[in-house]
Amino acid sequence: IDLNPSAIKFGRKRGLDLEQKELKDLPTNFKYDVITLFDVLEHLVDPSNIIENIKKYLSNEGIISLYVPNYDSASRYLMNKDAHFIWPSHHLTYFTIKTISNFLENREFEILEVKTEGLDIFDYIWWEENIKKHDVSSISKIANNLQFFVNAGGYGKNLRVIAKYVG
Repeated sequence: IDLNPSAIKFGRKRGLDLEQKELKDLPTNFKYDVITLFDVLEHLVDPSNIIENIKKYLSNEGIISLYVPNYDSASRYLMNKDAHFIWPSHHLTYFTIKTISNFLENREFEILEVKTEGLDIFDYIWWEENIKKHDVSSISKIANNLQFFVNAGGYGKNLRVIAKYVG
């Protein structure tokens, strides 16, 4: 299910069985083994509400997979408010590795995996070159290595979380 009509249309063209519905419109007698929320929680005024509702639809020890921007990303530290995911009118809630883990654990989920990924370094290089008008030739040569260290250190642009409902 998805609320975005263009996402539904895109998926249906590829043979996926999709419906444009809200979670609350699904029958609660069917349980899902996995529920995904990609680029959802950061747009909600009350993300705890959807997590509490999801628990009604998860099978015993069901899994949720989340994808949200990482507020502790290297791009935010390097570019501050110019980091592209700092959108006050669109992103209402921000998470870090610690806050998303605490958020889910406080709602009866066991964290199975949290990692960061993203193109922070490439965003930063673009910003330095196109906005700040700086020479980036030397940093561009080591960009892939820098990105590896950014991700390994937990500073990638995106948080990917897999958690199991244990309530």
